[in-house]
Amino acid sequence: MTTLQVDQLNGIDWLDQHPDPWLGLLDRYLAGPWAQKRLWLGVRHDVAGNVEPVFSEPERNVLWLGAPKVNKTHGGLAPQAIAWNGPAVIMSVKPDLAYATALHRARYGGTIWHLDPTGGKLIPGAVEGRWSPIEMADSWGGAQRVAAGLAGAGTRDTQSGNNAKFWESLAGAYMAVPLLAAKLAGKDMRFVLSVINGVESAIDELEQILGDTDTDDARAALEKWTSLSAMTGAIKDSIVVTSSQALNIYDRGETLERSLEPNIDPYDFVSGGRNEVNFCATERDGEVGLANMGVTRPSGVPVTGQYPTLYITASTGDAEDAQAIMRTIIRQFWDACRRLHEEDVEAGVRDRRPLLLICDELTNLAPDPAYPSIVSQCVDQGMVIASGIQDLGQVESRFGRDGETFLTLHNEVLIFPGIKNEKTLSTISNILGKRWVKFETQTQSGGADPAKTGWSISESWHETPHVPIDQVRDGLPSAPGAVLRLPPTGFEYIYPSPVYRSKPWPRMVVTTLEWFLRRSAHDTGPAFLLPVPELDRKDSAGNYLLAITQRDGDELLDRYIAAANAFTKIAGAAYDQGESPEDRWFPDEEQEPDDPDQDGGASEGPAGDGGASTDSRPGDDPIEPEEPQP
Repeated sequence: MTTLQVDQLNGIDWLDQHPDPWLGLLDRYLAGPWAQKRLWLGVRHDVAGNVEPVFSEPERNVLWLGAPKVNKTHGGLAPQAIAWNGPAVIMSVKPDLAYATALHRARYGGTIWHLDPTGGKLIPGAVEGRWSPIEMADSWGGAQRVAAGLAGAGTRDTQSGNNAKFWESLAGAYMAVPLLAAKLAGKDMRFVLSVINGVESAIDELEQILGDTDTDDARAALEKWTSLSAMTGAIKDSIVVTSSQALNIYDRGETLERSLEPNIDPYDFVSGGRNEVNFCATERDGEVGLANMGVTRPSGVPVTGQYPTLYITASTGDAEDAQAIMRTIIRQFWDACRRLHEEDVEAGVRDRRPLLLICDELTNLAPDPAYPSIVSQCVDQGMVIASGIQDLGQVESRFGRDGETFLTLHNEVLIFPGIKNEKTLSTISNILGKRWVKFETQTQSGGADPAKTGWSISESWHETPHVPIDQVRDGLPSAPGAVLRLPPTGFEYIYPSPVYRSKPWPRMVVTTLEWFLRRSAHDTGPAFLLPVPELDRKDSAGNYLLAITQRDGDELLDRYIAAANAFTKIAGAAYDQGESPEDRWFPDEEQEPDDPDQDGGASEGPAGDGGASTDSRPGDDPIEPEEPQP
């Protein structure tokens, strides 16, 4: 392909025609230190027909409002995950976001993790995340913060009020004691549950642990425990019941299992990898050596920086039970970002990439009472947030009066057509203000004599909304599919860019698959075990959408099918040999020896029939297009 002239193509076409759109995205739009802190919002069509990407201003939080099935996930949040050159924590009820973005996120060089505390199925190729609230309870203050997250109502509706806050506060203090004791003695959540459930042997052990530990933290915790334990009757019962309810998800064996031997440390997650060379950001082997010497790409983008991704999901029916864990995880990552920011300020570090926290269906999955406070402070302390909700009615039911601040706290708000909540529609219409519009009225005057008949013109001025309620609900008639964008000032209409059909994402999927096949060793590359993003959707007539919506669509479809089938064969061979994602993500760690009697039969891995194993570097032989597999 000939060298592209930037001034001859609009932004989206330039990306779509780049030999590697992922690298093009980094080079053209994420090159500068401030540019790396922007979030992808969609595309803008100008009067000349050009289509340009739209990004937020640097360090801005984003809120997506829209009814179910309007593309909030694939058209709003997924592109933001793909186009974020930094660490990311992505929370969603379903694994859709992970399936659409994990392969792209792997190009940022860090490990792909997946935590589902409800015991749901993990996405293929991701390292199983295990998390325990005990890990951050390494001081009395830390234990209190963790317990407050677990005890927080999460559903701060108008019926909870001060009474619920009172019991949650006491329950938080009550849970903080066994959390600290467990951390001091190397215990796990089974010990914490035993204490909360009143098992005498566990309580005796707790008191011994704290009594034998000669620190101010241990003495303060023991004093609090003695005080709360001395309470009797309904007060004590209410404290215990509230504590038990906060931890009830740990009564499930699968949740308890995924809290043992925790391997997710929020501080390590956000602080590591900044100076590590990212092989996935190179086009040829020679660039790796240059990167080790501190040489950047021609655009100025450094090749250093390996940024991990953590997907956190909860099965749809279990999302409410998982809220205590979700909000506690959010608080722990926020604490880690603040701590790291303070250290960076003291050390003079200025090039740290913020953590991107994506909360899909925020009000169902992680309705934390502390969320408004976090979102108001986080952008200049190492965290950027993008959240999706259905309407402001949901927010009010979960956050009470704090929900009224959501449109202000999020510097960028994008509204999809289709919302039917009256308060949401009227609020958005009202905050956009009104304008004066002149109306002219013609009136015929005169009497019975036709010769005296005439016309009079009267003018009047009326206030009308810039965006009427029906336009907020139904969208802009002249721009079907556009979303209403509310930046810090003013408003405009832009288009979302669903990852399965809008430029440049489909071509980026294909070129990313081909990049791994060409540049990553088939027998060790972890990306081959990850899910291949879906591009083989068909319309109602049975035509492949990829073929009919993309430039050179038939050729692109053939390339996609060939690359996807190659991934399937490589992954199948890996699972047939008994490999796990950990084997590939952490090859230097000591592994258990394989069973010499293992017959290497078919695996239940996600990669199909496996096919032939390959241990050569990809690209030795051309990949022939194959028919799509079911």
